[in-house]
Amino acid sequence: MNNENKYYVYGHYFKENNELFYIGKGTRDRATTIAHRSLGWKNATNGKQWYSVILYSGLSNTEANSKECSLIELLKSKIVNKTVKRKDKVDTLLLKKYLSYDPT
Repeated sequence: MNNENKYYVYGHYFKENNELFYIGKGTRDRATTIAHRSLGWKNATNGKQWYSVILYSGLSNTEANSKECSLIELLKSKIVNKTVKRKDKVDTLLLKKYLSYDPT
């Protein structure tokens, strides 16, 4: 996997009933960490055990954003996150496709 395709989309599930309650996008250990979670996520998991499942991996940032948004839209009546809040980042692969650098 190259460095551009380092993203994945994951789901969080409650251990007690295997119910999906959250969809997210990340790299490295984002799927398993509790750091920087929303109040909705914290309220949902308060006193409950949960686990994560990687649903898609080897994705570019753009691909991961798209899959995450699609899944959230599809499942928003069942999960705690209803929208994706993020600052759009420029996808370097997309830029490289359309731009070139000429030092002259």
